[in-house]
Amino acid sequence: MIRKCLVALNDNTIRLFDIVDKQEKFFHAILNLLEEVMMDKMSLDVLSIYNDYITDLIEEIETKLDTDTWSKLENELKDVKMTVSEFELLMEMKAMSNTEFHKGKRRVLKEVRKQLETSLSNNLQVFKVPLRKLLCAHEIRKLSK
Repeated sequence: MIRKCLVALNDNTIRLFDIVDKQEKFFHAILNLLEEVMMDKMSLDVLSIYNDYITDLIEEIETKLDTDTWSKLENELKDVKMTVSEFELLMEMKAMSNTEFHKGKRRVLKEVRKQLETSLSNNLQVFKVPLRKLLCAHEIRKLSK
């Protein structure tokens, strides 16, 4: 009888360890997903900082463009040492920076410039040069308030 109870206890212990192992794998998967969501949220927060600056530059350039749009765009961008490709990257970044995540508070240009150099995540590094040029354009054109 004791032998039968010990066998049953052993079987139950094995099943319990299996359940705990599965639960541990499940929790690790959830933790990984949460980390991904947090990284995405952090990226959106970073993007939202530049949204107003991008909008100001786009609006200022749009008011100057009429019939010969592309050549005028290129000329306007040359004034701020920016290429059409870099401008397109800024447009893409603005699209990524959904207004749902926009913070609403404009930060001081000096503070934004410092943050650009210190806290842009790896997946946003492609935007670093166009963002530098964007912030320079704000100084050149005196777009920042």
